[in-house]
Amino acid sequence: GVAGAGVGGTRASPKGRKMVRVFAGTWNVNASKPIENITAWLFPDGFRDGADVFILALQEVQSLSGLGGVATDTAKGRAWTARFDAVLGVGSGKYSLVCTRQMVGILLAVYVRAGMENAIRKVKAVDVGTGFLNKAGNKGGVAASFYVAGLSICAVSCHLAAHDDKVSKRNQDYHDIVRKSDFFGFETIETEEERATSSILTHDVVFWLGDMNYRIDLPVETVMEYIKAKDWNTLRIHDQLNKSRLQRQAFEDFNEGTINFAPTFKLEPNGASYLMNEEGTGLKRNPAWCDRVLWKSSDADCVTLLDYRSFPSILSSDHRPVLGIFEMKVKQSTLVKPVTQSPQLSASVHHVKLGVVSSNASIRKKISLINPGRVPTRFMLVAPNIPPWLSVSYPGNDRPTSVLQAGASLDVTLTVMGSEKVSSPELSAILQFKVENGDDVYVTLAGYVQGDCFGKSLVSLTRNNLIIPHELWRFGDALLSDLDNSGRRALDRSGLFTEGASPRDIDEVKHCISFGLRIPPENHPR
Repeated sequence: GVAGAGVGGTRASPKGRKMVRVFAGTWNVNASKPIENITAWLFPDGFRDGADVFILALQEVQSLSGLGGVATDTAKGRAWTARFDAVLGVGSGKYSLVCTRQMVGILLAVYVRAGMENAIRKVKAVDVGTGFLNKAGNKGGVAASFYVAGLSICAVSCHLAAHDDKVSKRNQDYHDIVRKSDFFGFETIETEEERATSSILTHDVVFWLGDMNYRIDLPVETVMEYIKAKDWNTLRIHDQLNKSRLQRQAFEDFNEGTINFAPTFKLEPNGASYLMNEEGTGLKRNPAWCDRVLWKSSDADCVTLLDYRSFPSILSSDHRPVLGIFEMKVKQSTLVKPVTQSPQLSASVHHVKLGVVSSNASIRKKISLINPGRVPTRFMLVAPNIPPWLSVSYPGNDRPTSVLQAGASLDVTLTVMGSEKVSSPELSAILQFKVENGDDVYVTLAGYVQGDCFGKSLVSLTRNNLIIPHELWRFGDALLSDLDNSGRRALDRSGLFTEGASPRDIDEVKHCISFGLRIPPENHPR
C-alpha cells in the first residue's frame, strides 16, 4: 500500500526522491446515469489505499444524438463528478478536486489526496473539438495542465472518430488536439517554465486516455476465435492503434502497457456478452480495444506502470472501464519544503464550489490567503484571469501589489453575479495570485447559472436555425392556444394587459417560459 510519509500518500524512493501514485482511468459511459458502484474500479484489488492523484476521463456522459452532439449539458457532467466526489470522499476530506472540464460528452476530472494541495500549481484546462465540421465537441479532447511537486503534467480525455475504416481520421484527431491545445491562449509567455507547459507534448509527463476508437483489422469471426482462446498477442498485432504508433502516424512517442484483457467494446449493457445486431444474426460491431491509457515522459525513469486492466464486471455501458496505475518520481524537496527565507503564500482552499447561481442574483464566498513563511510576501492578483461575472476583493487589492506579513492571513471575498455577463451556463475560473520571488497560488472556481430569458436580446435567444426564439414562441402559444379552467383563451380575458398580477405568479410564468415548462392555466399571462 501507499505509506503516509511526507505530504499525502507519497512513498520514499532512492536518491532523495519520492514516489507519487497516479490512477488514470477511462470509461465511455454511453449516456448512462452514475448509479453503478464504481468503488472497485477506483480502488481495485492491490491498490485499496488509493492513489495520490486521480485522473478520470469519461466519454458520452450525455447522449450525442441531435443537439446533444454539439451542446454541452453540464448537468450530466455534474452528476458524474458528484459521484466521483462521493466515492473518493471529497466531502470527508480524503481528496480534493483539482480541476474538471466538460466538452459535450467528454469529461475530465483530476483529484489529489488531501494534504497534497500545496504541491499542485499552475492549473489550466482547454478543450478541442474535432467532430462535425472538424470543430464540434461530439469528438475531440479535453486537456488539463498542472504541476505536481515540480513535475509538469498534462492529462487528456479524448473521444476520437468512430467506425472501422476511419483510422486516418482518428490519427488526424490526435494531431488536431495536439496542435490546437494552447494552454496560454492570448496570454504572454514570459518564463521558461511557462514555455515548457504551453502545449500538450511539452510537459514532463503526459497521460492520454479515452475512447480512442481504434479497431482490430480482422474479420469478426476471427476476432471472436482469438478472444475465446485469450490470444491477446495476435489481436494486439492487428490493433489499429498499435499499427499507427509503429508507423509513426499518431501517438508515436507514447507508451502503453501490455493489453492482457478482452476487448472493451461493444458489449451488452448490463450483460456479459458482445452485443448482437437487431436481427440476431451476428455481432453489431467487431470487438475492439477502443478504451486505452497511454503515457509519455521526458525522463524514461520517471514513470513506472504498476497495473493495466479492464473491469468487465461494471456493466451499465457498452464499454468497460479501463485503468492504468503508475508511480512517478518527484523531487523530495518539492513535496516537503524545508524552512526557508523565501516568500510563501498559501490558500485555505484550492477549489471553490459555487453551486447553482440564480440568474440576476449574486452569491459570496470567502477564502483566506496565508503567509506560512518567515518573511513578508508581496503578491498580486493577475487581473486578466478574472471573468466579467466575478469580483474579487481583499484589503489592499486596489493597489498594484499587496504585502502579507509573516504568519498573517487575510480574507478574500469572491462575489459571483449570475447576470448578462455570463456567456454560458457553466461558471469556471482559475484565480492566480502571483508571488514575487515565490511560487504562485492558484484557486479554481466552478459552478452553474440557472438563467432565464428575461433581459436578453431576441438575437441572443434565437438559435437552432429558428427565426423566432423558443421563449417568445411559448409565450405566444400560451396566449393564443391554451385554455384556462373556464375554457377561455388567455388572449380573450378582459384586463389582460391592464390588470396586475402577484409577484409569485409573475415569477412562475417567467420560470415556465425560460425553461420550456407548460404555464399552469390559472397563471396564464395577465
